[in-house]
Amino acid sequence: MPIHDFVWRAPAPRTAAEADSLTILDTVDSTNTMMTRDIAAGAHGGDAVSRVANLYGGESAANDVRHTLPVAVAVSDTQTKCHGRLGRVWYNRPGRSLLASFAVPAPTTLIGASMGGWITMSAGLAVLDAMHDAAGEYGFSAIVGDDGVERGKLTIKWPNDVFCDGRKLAGVLSEFVPVDERWSAVVIGIGLNLFVPRNDLPTDIATSMQLHYAGLPDYATLRDALMAGIVRHLRERLERLYADPTAGAADVLREVEAVSWTLGRRVEARLADGGSVRGTATAINPDASLTIRDDAGENHVVTTGDVGVMPMPDVPSV
Repeated sequence: MPIHDFVWRAPAPRTAAEADSLTILDTVDSTNTMMTRDIAAGAHGGDAVSRVANLYGGESAANDVRHTLPVAVAVSDTQTKCHGRLGRVWYNRPGRSLLASFAVPAPTTLIGASMGGWITMSAGLAVLDAMHDAAGEYGFSAIVGDDGVERGKLTIKWPNDVFCDGRKLAGVLSEFVPVDERWSAVVIGIGLNLFVPRNDLPTDIATSMQLHYAGLPDYATLRDALMAGIVRHLRERLERLYADPTAGAADVLREVEAVSWTLGRRVEARLADGGSVRGTATAINPDASLTIRDDAGENHVVTTGDVGVMPMPDVPSV
């Protein structure tokens, strides 16, 4: 059966109330690609703040009062070219994942000052915030495994993944869209596995919320609650970061350090140029880069790349 025969547009009323602009799609090639293209085209004109605020105003139940820092959301039940870092394809089937992009304006000087990494990490923290909020509201809880250990521990793997019990639950991918010298836009794509069956997970380190939490609400309710929470917390976090970039970055760094899956572990960084570095992850630096100390004691600073933790943990038994 063709995928379009059973794709449906799950509603998102809470996201519409939180976001300044929202579009809901049944399927699209990539929400990140679409948003990046639409912001660059600037159909509504104006600076990045105006472009984000008015990006998809037609489908939003939008607030009469706009936020100082607008957030636009594009969500689709499926994406035919959904991708993560290094061009990897993100698994998606209708009713199983949150596949959305969040656009925010950003001071161009902040991005130019190599502070952009903190925007992406703020998005990862916003995902954790939203998951904690949803658990409190809907009462779902971590599953206790056969070994008596409670599952559901959330962490962040540098630079852009949300992990649950040592397995990849969500990926975050940021793309910067230049607009003018004062303001640019950042499009943050988030793919979060909600109800993906174990046998359908794309890799042996991937996981899904239903494998770690009991009592989850239905797909449409959970997806909407998580997106609304991400919008709210992302806006709050970026407002603090923009108001005082130095102090804001230090705050994000402390929070990421406290929930880091990477720090203190043996890792292998696969770099964009094809090289690799193996060693122990010792620090996340003030510019959001990662320091790895190899077995010879030499420090390597990694600014971009895919960092895997070795060895991977066993699949939790539940």
